[in-house]
Amino acid sequence: MFPRLPPELLWHILGYLQADKPSLCSASLISSLFRVPCQKLLFPSLALRSPASDFKMNGTQPYSPGGGLQQLFEKSPWIAASIKCIRIDTKCHGGNGTWIENDSVLPAALSLIDLGSIEVFEIVKNPWTKLSLATRNVISTILRSQSLVSLSIQGLPINILNMCGPAVKHLSLGHHVADIDPFHPDIWPPKPERETAWKLQTLVVEWQTNIESLLEYFRNKNKNVDLSGLNRLLASEFVFDFWQLSSSTALEALVLTDRQIVNCSPEQIARISTLTNLQELFITGIIGLSMGESNFHLSPLRALITHLNSVIPSIHLACVHLHLFHRSARFEDLHGDGAINWRSLDNLLSNSNRFNQFRKIKIELCAYYEHLNLDPVIQNISVCLPTLAGKGMLEFKVSTGKFSPFEKFF
Repeated sequence: MFPRLPPELLWHILGYLQADKPSLCSASLISSLFRVPCQKLLFPSLALRSPASDFKMNGTQPYSPGGGLQQLFEKSPWIAASIKCIRIDTKCHGGNGTWIENDSVLPAALSLIDLGSIEVFEIVKNPWTKLSLATRNVISTILRSQSLVSLSIQGLPINILNMCGPAVKHLSLGHHVADIDPFHPDIWPPKPERETAWKLQTLVVEWQTNIESLLEYFRNKNKNVDLSGLNRLLASEFVFDFWQLSSSTALEALVLTDRQIVNCSPEQIARISTLTNLQELFITGIIGLSMGESNFHLSPLRALITHLNSVIPSIHLACVHLHLFHRSARFEDLHGDGAINWRSLDNLLSNSNRFNQFRKIKIELCAYYEHLNLDPVIQNISVCLPTLAGKGMLEFKVSTGKFSPFEKFF
């Protein structure tokens, strides 16, 4: 009789292999003791997304994963039992509409997963009123899950949030969250089903065409939403509107645009000064030869320095993230006011008497023109931040993707 490792110790050991799938596959073959935890680490997520070559692009059948998924889960139920995260992008590439409304087998396939144990759920461009009753029931079951912690939705009516339980801590509302659907009132719970307050920690609100309806949902005390403990906020142009709703001074991470930095009212500046727990500040901006005074090197950077000098508490701020979108076909030399502004930021953030917890400035660059070499931009900015660079507090990243500062929570 061989001694068995305690399950907690086994999980701890295998956790070191979480990002190494080949090693996890090998470890799963050691013995039955290793198989189940390795499977849970290998198959925690299900992502459904139409491939770019799908739908009329090359004569193939439209994307319809339901049948294949059902066969897989029936043959290997342990895969379905391992899934804790479901992401569904319903867009059809190369065509109109969505694929999910035509996949009649998908509800049966998803029902083979323990939907009550799903922790992360994301659905993009969901045509709710066009879905079959079975598909709507599956999505509703996930939303009502007492295990659901992170939710990302796009294109669903606002009142679908009434289905969410109080366990949801991280909410992302993508573009065009729809108004309450007046033509299908029977689909929606008339009031929140949660009996205790929904205490959100992270709120992401992308650009909305119906912002007032969305704000009204969160204002309505009958919706049982509590934003007072909000820790992270990204709300596009409406950040101060949502912040006013929350009255939260617990924010640890805040995302502002360059325009918000420049156009802050005295009242908004005063509000920022109340953030005694702020640890991370994210700023998005645009650089390029044609941007004029709105170029981040100029007015936005000057305004950022002013706010950091006057209102941001020095105790907890540990990181400033700058996401800069380069809109020109060629790079610009940093000189004059632009260079002076970057050097002022260098002096301010490297001052340990002012920011004694500060550890890093992270600058993420993204090019509008695909083949533009951003190395000269990095070199120009680096030269103007010598103290931060010398202390190892300067980090650059070149990105072609979307700016997602709170991605790890979703």
